[in-house]
Amino acid sequence: MQDSAPLRVFISYSHNEEDRRLLDKLNRHLAPLTVNRAIELWDDSDIRPGTEWDDEIREKLRSAQIVLLLVSADFNDSRYIREVEMLEAIARHERKECEVMPILLRPCVFDSMPYARFAMLPKYPGNQQLTPITDERTWQSEDFALTEVAGHLGQEIRKRRALPTPRLASPSTLPEQGTWGLFFQNNPQEKNLNWLDTVNCDRRKPFTKGMKSHFEEHKDGPGNLLYLLTACRSQKPESLVKRLYYEFEEDLIPHFRPVDENQEDRGKLLVPELALDRKKEKTFARLWGQIEDRLPQKGSFEDFARNPKPYIEHSENRRTLLAFTLYKQDFEDYEGEKQIAYILEQFARLPEASQRFVFCFVQYAKDIHHH
Repeated sequence: MQDSAPLRVFISYSHNEEDRRLLDKLNRHLAPLTVNRAIELWDDSDIRPGTEWDDEIREKLRSAQIVLLLVSADFNDSRYIREVEMLEAIARHERKECEVMPILLRPCVFDSMPYARFAMLPKYPGNQQLTPITDERTWQSEDFALTEVAGHLGQEIRKRRALPTPRLASPSTLPEQGTWGLFFQNNPQEKNLNWLDTVNCDRRKPFTKGMKSHFEEHKDGPGNLLYLLTACRSQKPESLVKRLYYEFEEDLIPHFRPVDENQEDRGKLLVPELALDRKKEKTFARLWGQIEDRLPQKGSFEDFARNPKPYIEHSENRRTLLAFTLYKQDFEDYEGEKQIAYILEQFARLPEASQRFVFCFVQYAKDIHHH
């Protein structure tokens, strides 16, 4: 099983100078987890100039898998934390969408706060007594307390990484050309392409050999599958995906078909364009909107992730094909690989039995040939 993407960690804290100092120190103790890409930390100091800060905070909070609450009297006194960050984090925790971890920075009264019912950190080894990080009477130093916090977070990550993760096309079974699988590999018309070093103009049967062997190996296993293809002016995305579908017709059910399919449209596939946004959350909202339009029942992705059965019926022996067109320039401008990774992370939240999707993203460049 491939290593999962970093867990997204949202840090809620007050802007009190002492709390900020402790946050910086906590970040340094978590450095081994961030360097190894086990976690991806975010707090509001990461907001770029000119960004709508409230929108940014809410979006990051909605996508977080772990929320750290850095508790102090100033934290409790912050109206924005109480009414926005804390309420949203706890609501998502109750829906099993994230894990809330309060961390007691400085001594304060918190019995009546909504987070008081959660297990708090750090606890002193031995007697397991909750003790503020700044308590010099108990801790030998703040570093000892922060080490306890980092160790607990590491345990939580190891627990979560045991869950099923999306499967990516393996370089050992598909020719290695960066992230994008080399799909058409014989006699490319143009050999000086910096972005992929291939075009998809070979129409001979062996073009799916590597992909077919990978699919056959993984189609019955756990997790969603991903294939990244290329298309150009002479090979439209719809035609490319249709040829892919014909290769695996007995194993795939296309999600996107004409609404009123008649005899002439039988077998016709649609490959809707996915317009990327700088914010991956907005990109995902667009993708879900296109999927939802073809579902028999409408609902939020959160509802779908918790219980997919009312929305989509997976055949016992077939997977659902979700194919989208991405434009080459968008992919380069908006960090397309990170956007795709985010999409897979969201679908990995589905129950294992419902992770039966095959994602096919077709990168399309109109001007790939040079005559």
